[in-house]
Amino acid sequence: MQVHDLASSGYVAASTFALLTLGFGRKEECYEWLERCFEQHDDLLVTLRVEHHYRELTEEERFQHMLARLGLI
Repeated sequence: MQVHDLASSGYVAASTFALLTLGFGRKEECYEWLERCFEQHDDLLVTLRVEHHYRELTEEERFQHMLARLGLI
């Protein structure tokens, strides 16, 4: 079963999609999902700065801007 299939039959957090798309190397799509997380006040965002899955994004200006918007830096 695909995650999108699960989403059609119930709630799947935007943070799940953000993490999966990053794992598949689709950074732009990951950022789109992270924006949705921001809009939905997803709980994941409080750990975004230290979450090891997002380590590859930490040097990117766009990621730093998101952390600043969240008040994490």
